[in-house]
Amino acid sequence: MNDILFGNNNGAVIKKLSGRYFKASKSRNIIAIIAIVLTTILFTTIFTLGSGLMDTVHDQNIRKAGGEGQAVLNYISDEVYNDIAESPLIDHIAYTKAVSYRLKNPGLERWRSDLWYMDDTALEFARYTPTTGRRPEGANFRNRLYL
Repeated sequence: MNDILFGNNNGAVIKKLSGRYFKASKSRNIIAIIAIVLTTILFTTIFTLGSGLMDTVHDQNIRKAGGEGQAVLNYISDEVYNDIAESPLIDHIAYTKAVSYRLKNPGLERWRSDLWYMDDTALEFARYTPTTGRRPEGANFRNRLYL
């Protein structure tokens, strides 16, 4: 007695019948295999795109907040910034300043375009570090802009 429920040994007969059943319907089996493969690809794609989208949204929220620092102080004077920067409790501090909220450049009058100054630490916190090219250099780069 190999079968616990019914007390008979019909394993060989079941294997023989299932083998004939699979051989008789080859096209349906191929379609089922293709459906399983396509479903696997679909779910893999959905989870991959979802995780990439979550990373992108996280980065955009960090940039919108002003960086991934522990605190962001908006609309403070340079004197307040200097007092905070000299504190021994501060390890890293970033400086950003809005240079212009509207550029007087032909073709850009209709769109909102902000121009910001950011030091190296601010670029790192906001994840804006350039991957190609270089940052503007020199003290007079502001004079070359159309403000």
